[in-house]
Amino acid sequence: MKLVVILSCGRSGSDLLQSLFDWHPQIAQFPGVIRFEKPFSDIFYEKDPKKISEMFCDLYPSYFDSRAEDKVDSHIERHDMLGKNKNEFYKLNKNIFKKFFIFYYNASKKKKFDILVSLHKAYTRASKKTLNKRKVIILQVHHMQNFQGFMRIFKTVDNLKILLTLRDPLVSLCSSVNHWKIYKSGKDLYAESLYDIIKNHINAFNYYHTFRKKISIVQLEHLHLKSNKVLKNLCKLIKIKYQPSLKKSTYFNKSWWGDGVSKKFLDGLNPKFKNNFDNKIFFNKDIEIIENKIKDIIINYNYPIRSTSKRENRYTKFLPFKFELIVWFHSFKMMNVNQLIKIPYYYLKRLIIFSHNNLYNKNKLPHSIGSSN
Repeated sequence: MKLVVILSCGRSGSDLLQSLFDWHPQIAQFPGVIRFEKPFSDIFYEKDPKKISEMFCDLYPSYFDSRAEDKVDSHIERHDMLGKNKNEFYKLNKNIFKKFFIFYYNASKKKKFDILVSLHKAYTRASKKTLNKRKVIILQVHHMQNFQGFMRIFKTVDNLKILLTLRDPLVSLCSSVNHWKIYKSGKDLYAESLYDIIKNHINAFNYYHTFRKKISIVQLEHLHLKSNKVLKNLCKLIKIKYQPSLKKSTYFNKSWWGDGVSKKFLDGLNPKFKNNFDNKIFFNKDIEIIENKIKDIIINYNYPIRSTSKRENRYTKFLPFKFELIVWFHSFKMMNVNQLIKIPYYYLKRLIIFSHNNLYNKNKLPHSIGSSN
């Protein structure tokens, strides 16, 4: 089976994209993000198939009952609120999954990648889906830190394709800050997590530069507004047949309404989609500095340039962004002492990111699916 990895640059629709593949007869996938860090990474160094299947079930109980809680908050994806009335869920039999995994793993070469494939085959069968037409595994990896963990385990993967979701970077950045600040009273937004948000928006293309020949861009705006063209081109890219089900946002064929970080319930593809830019969390100099850093990305993918200055001030670039001050003040109000003392460290790391040269300046950026470019 071929592998297609979904990655995101901020809040850019990676979960939405995965949900569109849900009921395709040629796709095998788990219903969520797989995190390639301990203890999940330990699975790929285990030799006993029974223990591997047990470890997987223990790590992802919500994959077998979407009302259950994983160690990572599974309800953030609201898979316990599926269906027309937002009151449906899905269940799978763990014992059936384990039996199928042992069978497929024992029939394989028992390498690390065979474990990943066998897990998907077993999950597909436990989901009461046929396996004979499945030819592509869709793996939701989500962000670059997680992808780094994936590459540490597998080193190289033959025929790997990467779908990198992208959204107007400044819109995505303010969406990340504003939504995470509201979600669970902002307990997950602090200096360290904000640094990760900035890195995923600003430095992602530098990191993915090595993989650029394997990457195709899926712009959230195009996915909504030119869905037919984007989805049909996607099918050609990963060599699957176009199906009408691709236009439905579901998990286990039950309507999905977006994650819990969103302020409202979102009904799949929206032909009237429009980005909302919140300039209240930026100083003017912030916009100039950020746009100057990623200008090639903005221009190449036809996003608006909002700053009026063509050159950034050499002194103001060392001052905090307005949204950084907002997050730091929030940590102070929450009395998060552990994160307050980390502010200088992560602020320095952020400055270092903005001091690095862009590797993509003189190199062609990945093609945007559905774009005429």
